[in-house]
Amino acid sequence: MTGQPPGTARAAVALWYALAAFGLVNVAYLWVRRGALVEVAAREGFGGGAVTALLLQLTAVAVVFGAGYVVFGRMLRLGKPWARRAVTAVALLHVVWLLLSRSASANLVVVLLIVAGCVLTWLRGTAEWVKQH
Repeated sequence: MTGQPPGTARAAVALWYALAAFGLVNVAYLWVRRGALVEVAAREGFGGGAVTALLLQLTAVAVVFGAGYVVFGRMLRLGKPWARRAVTAVALLHVVWLLLSRSASANLVVVLLIVAGCVLTWLRGTAEWVKQH
């Protein structure tokens, strides 16, 4: 076993952590802007309850994906071979959720971070390091 992971693995883990943080900050911002969202929803014929329900759904999604990125990112950092598959599965589910919710274009930064995280997770340097553990 070797000590420190290579730069590709450290960068991958940093991206997974960044995705988790970005998701939580994004949903927190939406909660802060709840009043304005309720006003827009009212103009469109929806009540404040619809906004709250949507925010609760988005919060749950952010927490679930964020937890997956942090837990499996940490396991990748520790050199667990299965962690690459697990974090990639979370990322793919996240992309599918974005596509099904028709918000992939609005979340282009998230999609790009996911792609970059997957690439770094599967690069040769990361793969070779994980195989040593």
